[in-house]
Amino acid sequence: MQLNQANRLLLLTLIKKCGQFCAEHFATNTPDYRFKNKVNFCLITLLVREQKIRIHIRTDGLRLSSSILPINRLPKHNYNGKEWVEIIVGDNSQVDEAVRLIKQTYEYHS
Repeated sequence: MQLNQANRLLLLTLIKKCGQFCAEHFATNTPDYRFKNKVNFCLITLLVREQKIRIHIRTDGLRLSSSILPINRLPKHNYNGKEWVEIIVGDNSQVDEAVRLIKQTYEYHS
């Protein structure tokens, strides 16, 4: 099973927009896609069955809020950091809001 064409484009758009402010980003064999400054602060995972994109953001005290995307606190995360949240992006109308949250977190960890 693969990600459909619309969601592949959604992922590429998300990476391109975040790459404008975060120069260090890379794919892993986990598989996920990561954004990093001083720390790995954002992990993007494809949810192929659901045809959505899951984003884990390391907040470590930063309080993110959104009227567009639900932000779910993660009780425990396998990666470093004190606090992580999860957002799910399901369509193109949510990309700019996800980028805003990721950028806010990038600046917080700078």
